[in-house]
Amino acid sequence: MKNLLLLMCLVWAAMHISAQTLPNSDFELWDDEASYPSPESWNTPNKYTLLANIYVVEQSTDAYSGSYAASLETKLIDVLGTQVLVPGAITFADFAVDVMNQTFSYSGGYFMQQNVQQLTGMYKYQNEGNDSATILMYNFRNREGEAYDTIGYGYTYLHDAEEWTPFEVNMKYINGHVPDTFNVLFMSTTDEGLMDLTHVGSHLLIDSLAIHTNTGILNLWEKPIALHVFPNPATTHISFEAVEIAKGRQLILSDPAGRVLLEKEFQNKIINLPLSGFPQGVYAYTVTEGNRIVNSGSFIKK
Repeated sequence: MKNLLLLMCLVWAAMHISAQTLPNSDFELWDDEASYPSPESWNTPNKYTLLANIYVVEQSTDAYSGSYAASLETKLIDVLGTQVLVPGAITFADFAVDVMNQTFSYSGGYFMQQNVQQLTGMYKYQNEGNDSATILMYNFRNREGEAYDTIGYGYTYLHDAEEWTPFEVNMKYINGHVPDTFNVLFMSTTDEGLMDLTHVGSHLLIDSLAIHTNTGILNLWEKPIALHVFPNPATTHISFEAVEIAKGRQLILSDPAGRVLLEKEFQNKIINLPLSGFPQGVYAYTVTEGNRIVNSGSFIKK
């Protein structure tokens, strides 16, 4: 399984990519009101391991930058006399843990209509029992009334590193659809090693995360500008109407694989684009002001 997953994350690189900051990507913000260690914007198994007075994700002052990093450690908890191995894990998605059966699942993520090409960051790792840490990221589309659509994924293992060491995970796209969600999962133990009790104590530190795309800096917490896109689906033309005029605003159109097809100044309230040369399909649009994305989405050309 490990070899298969490594094969799945062969490098998919593109030119002219730019770094973007993830929410609480440096792990400086922690929820002081929670009854267990909780990095803001991220989910962990701590709300489940709290019952055993054990935390597998904690705040660490051993940071690459700033004051804090996220500390993920694989630990044992006792459930009705049974020893259960719990990895340190952190993700944007929601956790569901079945302690009795020693399984967990996660679902969801962050709404993002962007093709992520690469995830980078810094880490330290100390393994136990020949363990490895793991990173999984993926783009997908999960719309009401449609089948779940995995669009791209990246997977890698992290090995022992006593000093802060850079890592990167590259996205491998398996179709040309436009995603609406991004997620990443870090674990201090491999998924194959969750039944191996020699992995207790495997310890991962992560800090300074960034995602890379080819369109600009995306602040996931900033409210997008109001934008009316019509008609959608479109046949002969598509119009983009903003509420206010802004200097330095641009409209970028991309194909489903993320390749930029058109860049056009968007200085007035409305811009009309002919679509006579566009094949039928789904296209992504991005509106930028400077190097900042202020709105994005997709439309259908019939």
